Amino acid sequence: MTTQLNDSQLHLLKLLSFAKRQADLDEMTQVLIDYYSKKLKKDTDALWASGKLSDELMEEILNSHIRTPYQQ
Repeated sequence: MTTQLNDSQLHLLKLLSFAKRQADLDEMTQVLIDYYSKKLKKDTDALWASGKLSDELMEEILNSHIRTPYQQ
């Protein structure tokens, strides 16, 4: 079975191929982490502002016992 990479994955591989030192790779990784962290914060702030996310819903999620059933 072969896995086909999408355009984003191929682009990241090309970009990361320029990292010759571990410090460079670590810095590029941190840039991606910061980008997605900022994006996540913006999206969650929008959910809170719209009322789709609330303290009550968060409590409900925290207290729920959702588990993946084991197959026998």
